[in-house]
Amino acid sequence: MEAIPTDSKKSLRAEALAEIQNVKWIPGWGEDRIYEMIEKRPDWCVSRQRFWGVPIIVFFCEGCGKQLEDYAALRNVIEWFKKEGADAWYKHSPEELLPAGTKCSCDASKFRKENDILDVWFDSGSSNLAVLKGKEWPADVYLEGPDQYRGWFHSSLLVATGVRHAAPYRGVVTHGWTLDEQGRPMSKSLGNSIEPAEISNKWGADLLRLWVTSVEYQADVKMSERVMTQLSEAYRKIRNTFRFALGNLNDFDPSRDTLANNQLEEMDGWMIERTADLVKKCREWYAAYEFHRVYHAIHDYCVVDLSAFYYDVLKDRLYTKAPNNPARRSAQTAIYKISSALIRVAAPILVFTAEEIWKYLPKSAAEPASVHITLFPEESELRSGIGAAQTAAWDLLAKVRAEVLKALETARNEKKINSGLEAKVLLNANPELKAKLKNHLSQLPALFIVSQVDFFSAGAPDYKSELVPSLEVCIHKADGTKCERCWNYSTHVGENSRYPTICERCSAALAEIEGAASASHAS
Repeated sequence: MEAIPTDSKKSLRAEALAEIQNVKWIPGWGEDRIYEMIEKRPDWCVSRQRFWGVPIIVFFCEGCGKQLEDYAALRNVIEWFKKEGADAWYKHSPEELLPAGTKCSCDASKFRKENDILDVWFDSGSSNLAVLKGKEWPADVYLEGPDQYRGWFHSSLLVATGVRHAAPYRGVVTHGWTLDEQGRPMSKSLGNSIEPAEISNKWGADLLRLWVTSVEYQADVKMSERVMTQLSEAYRKIRNTFRFALGNLNDFDPSRDTLANNQLEEMDGWMIERTADLVKKCREWYAAYEFHRVYHAIHDYCVVDLSAFYYDVLKDRLYTKAPNNPARRSAQTAIYKISSALIRVAAPILVFTAEEIWKYLPKSAAEPASVHITLFPEESELRSGIGAAQTAAWDLLAKVRAEVLKALETARNEKKINSGLEAKVLLNANPELKAKLKNHLSQLPALFIVSQVDFFSAGAPDYKSELVPSLEVCIHKADGTKCERCWNYSTHVGENSRYPTICERCSAALAEIEGAASASHAS
């Protein structure tokens, strides 16, 4: 460890200690652990006395006992190894392995082979030199359990530093042990292990990968059937979010129907912008090997932000507007951009699911057939150009919506209404908040999924918000009659003589649909 090679000014120990500081260790305590081991370790005896293994290519003269140092002759053994592998050492005599006429300095020509083998850690430690060719070396990352600080991480560092004066890896990631439901390490002797093939057969390979990414792997992690059952429910919710998206993109052609950012509804631009923020964070977490953060962010975005909020709000536009109406195409543009970005971010985790979704996701002609040969989304491709003031406004509206939903739930429980569309929501707030709400008054019914929204200034509220200061909510029965087409209540139902059971919004949608049909027939 203290010898200084001819092509270096430092000892092997000193070079290895210096290289440790050039490596990214995850978790960070790994750096101190391996540094202390290298700093205090004795010389490495690389030979072992075993019956079989990788041989040490050394010959001794039968006459004088000296080691053969004719390196040109020794290289002949390499040719045997190329043809037959390391077993050639055991199959052939020294006379066969060495070139004809090989002699010792004492002029003897009889040799015996060394019987010791290389330490198996030297084998594994030199694997990077055999596997990584040219610019592939060094490896981006080595991944193993904490026992490898004394094993593979350790021997690889010493071999590479000795041969190439550099660490064989840019990063080292260490994971914990897998435990059963009772917290015991899984092992064959205890009979408490669950084989990966068993998990894949029962729940699918994607669920196994999802479990790996869902846990904070740097610590010990639990695995059981109960854990997998719970995770399968989370997977189902993610999958259903994409099913909704695909179902509502059936008539959407990205090259024909995508709207420019300045043509998007404000809410749609806001959600695309939020997706750009998510992509930025996920790319950073992938780079830092923080896979559990990626999983939880994707899951929460699909379940909370999309399924329970945004997609729920979009249903009215998607289902009631004319197919080519700009408001509907705006919604589809957002769904398409969000889905395309999310599935590419999720592809390293949900390998098979992502490929299936990508197969049915509308694509431009230039996009590859497989999601796994696309590129990760860039946040810049999703930036919608929405301003800081608009973003802040919609962040506030999302909080107001959450409070209004609480008031609606109370009204349902008290039997005032049966559903949100039966409601007329009245709001009150301080002048500043009321002004912000009035700026978006026409969008509030769709945001709250109710029939009408207005303001009140006198009387006791049904609900006072603690999260949005000064916000008060009253829930009344909606004015008018229920529209048979969109189920919203309106005082204008019956005004259309051709369609007397529908509201003014649906009358406009049907007129647009019929106009497009007439134009199509005429052409």
